[in-house]
Amino acid sequence: MQFIAQLLLQPIIEFVFHLIGYVTGHVLVPIITFGRVTVKRSRGGKLLALPPTANGKYVMEAGLAILIGVLFWIAVAVSAYVLQRP
Repeated sequence: MQFIAQLLLQPIIEFVFHLIGYVTGHVLVPIITFGRVTVKRSRGGKLLALPPTANGKYVMEAGLAILIGVLFWIAVAVSAYVLQRP
């Protein structure tokens, strides 16, 4: 029973983490970099494509944006936990 639950829940949980991380990273990266870096949805490749594109912006791969988004939410959770302690 545990194997079946793990088989069904693991892809769902991974999808949710990737989606939340990507959306958060997609919003945070341009804000943090003042619009100089945008997030590109692609498969594989470098984490940061250099030199800048024709419009002067750098392009970050989705994998790094997901990592930034997940780390942001971890920081929020840790901060909330620390602030709630008596």
